[in-house]
Amino acid sequence: MKNYFLNYFYTFIYLILVLLSYPHSSHATDPIKIENMCFDNTLIWSTINLASELSWSAEKSEGFRSQLKGVLGKAPKILPFTERFSVLIDGDWKHSAGVYFPNDADPHGHPQVRIRPQTLLERDYGSKVIFHEWIHLLHQSIAPKEDSWIREGVALISEFENFNELSPTWRAALSTPETSLISAIDPEKIDFTQNPQVSPQYGHWLQFFFYLKKACAIPNMLQWMLPDTTEILAGIPGLDQRIRKTFKELNSPTSKCQDFETVFRAFQHARFFPEYASEDGYLNISPYTVAIRKTPMVLPPYSAMAYKLDKDTQPVCEKGDETVLGQYCLRIKTE
Repeated sequence: MKNYFLNYFYTFIYLILVLLSYPHSSHATDPIKIENMCFDNTLIWSTINLASELSWSAEKSEGFRSQLKGVLGKAPKILPFTERFSVLIDGDWKHSAGVYFPNDADPHGHPQVRIRPQTLLERDYGSKVIFHEWIHLLHQSIAPKEDSWIREGVALISEFENFNELSPTWRAALSTPETSLISAIDPEKIDFTQNPQVSPQYGHWLQFFFYLKKACAIPNMLQWMLPDTTEILAGIPGLDQRIRKTFKELNSPTSKCQDFETVFRAFQHARFFPEYASEDGYLNISPYTVAIRKTPMVLPPYSAMAYKLDKDTQPVCEKGDETVLGQYCLRIKTE
């Protein structure tokens, strides 16, 4: 009898753990396939009634379907990714315009991304959000252990590569430039629509990968991130590996594309003082400039800040900080 109850208890615990391991597979409302928005290997599902909640029409469905088909056609053709892929218009998701969770699947088991219903109301924006999340899905399939900050940077720069437009988060990172490059943001724990730190963080990732793309002459970032037999590392070690390999291929001794730390430091010089580092290939977006502080501040890992010299309060840069243009100090923190 004792063994019977123990087996029952262990079975119960096992089932609970299984359910917890798939937190994104259940819905208050079962998703319904929106047939007139599906195309090729892409299926569109919704947990809400689009007609009643978004005043959706057949004309809007056709327009969105056509737009999304064109957008996904811009994705890099680098993978044997032929299985079906789904977009879930998720009435329960509130934290951001869209999201991708590894192992998230539609009712048939196909990989899927999620978007808020309101994201559909701006057709061009909605298509870009889905493209961004689809890049996450592709990246996950080739590098499942990659750090989240690198995933976001790759998705953001992929948007730029395919639409020739920089995300508005770029400007947020100019006014709040001291975020950590390697910071992780959990979309389930943070409401992206309410947290003021999210946009500067995304902007920092975008700026870094924009600089990396220019410094290392990378035509397609996701393709560049494809691992080969020698590139099995994730995070900074993996990036360092790729940069070193690219530096050898560039055969340009003056290039800043030497290793991760060289790129990181050159990037910080360039974004705080573009006139000082223009030769590094960093494109300053006029008329916006990065915020320069009046006093130094404590920094998190892999971040930077600049402050002004003042003959009365700050006549010289603090130890370890670099004097720039005779009137500023640049503080760069790595580990």
